Amino acid sequence: MRRVTIPTTVAALALAAGAAAPAAIAKDRPFRASLSGWTVSFGGDASDCVEVTGPGVSVTTLEGTGWASHLGRVDVWNQYCVDESTGEYGDGVLKLTAANGDVLEGTFSGGVSALPDSGGLSAFQDTYTFTSGGTGRFTTASGSGVENGNYNVGTGEWAMEITGTLDYKRR
Repeated sequence: MRRVTIPTTVAALALAAGAAAPAAIAKDRPFRASLSGWTVSFGGDASDCVEVTGPGVSVTTLEGTGWASHLGRVDVWNQYCVDESTGEYGDGVLKLTAANGDVLEGTFSGGVSALPDSGGLSAFQDTYTFTSGGTGRFTTASGSGVENGNYNVGTGEWAMEITGTLDYKRR
């Protein structure tokens, strides 16, 4: 004769009711990324720039690779408006694409960059906000933080670190 205990029966009922798989919920998580890359285009049409405007404003597009928490290895696409005379930049768009194709999208603004040093490096800093509109598990993502990095005006190479938070529904 087979004995069925009360704990076994309760566990079986919980599994049948779906209690073992709680619904996905958004949760504030720390976010970090280390990214680097190169300039793809510089001096693009600035007619869509809103945050940074004026006669010396142009659009710059960057691409690269790196690593980001919650995504792993990523490909990076980044575009922004920059005033070369002041170093101010904004109207930025950031897309991080994970190896499985999920895309985390964000915007950045309030960017300031220093004049290049004797080696051609210009330090920069801005604030970012992750926005809905990504794909996969990042469709409803949100979060914010700070980007810090360096841009080599001679070679077009760049590197940055991102720190902040990320909210998204896990599958």
